[in-house]
Amino acid sequence: MLAKACMSVAGLGIILMMLHITVDVVAKKLFASPVPMTLEVVANYYMVLAVFLPMAYVETVGKQFRVDVAEPFMSGHVKRALDIVGRLVGIALFGILAWHSWFYAIDKFHEGEMVMSSNVLIIWPSRFFVPIGALMYTIVLVARLIAPPSESGHEAGAVK
Repeated sequence: MLAKACMSVAGLGIILMMLHITVDVVAKKLFASPVPMTLEVVANYYMVLAVFLPMAYVETVGKQFRVDVAEPFMSGHVKRALDIVGRLVGIALFGILAWHSWFYAIDKFHEGEMVMSSNVLIIWPSRFFVPIGALMYTIVLVARLIAPPSESGHEAGAVK
């Protein structure tokens, strides 16, 4: 449920990014006056939101990118073993990313991080998208390790 909420927030962010960029282009072409700080908002908010928040949901529905070059030649036991190893590596990497990026976000919050261009844009809130997304992804990987999806391709009910 939380993974779906994160996906919804990311989807809303993508819609806002499209609208923001469209308004910027129209304003630039018609009025020779672009929307201030568009690049900064896109880079520091929309893009981070679009990358990190949907990861957990994409894993729960099994739509992540996969390259299955050697998989047709592997036995079921080898496939399951590699899935377990992959999840363990993912748990370690994304757990570390969640941990370290959380403290980085806290530091930036205390600093009141901002970007100055034509205006001032406070960007420390966007630093929390990375640890939230990485933590959600780690939780889904742990749930999948405990209760893997069935062979029919349906997700484990506890992960949703």
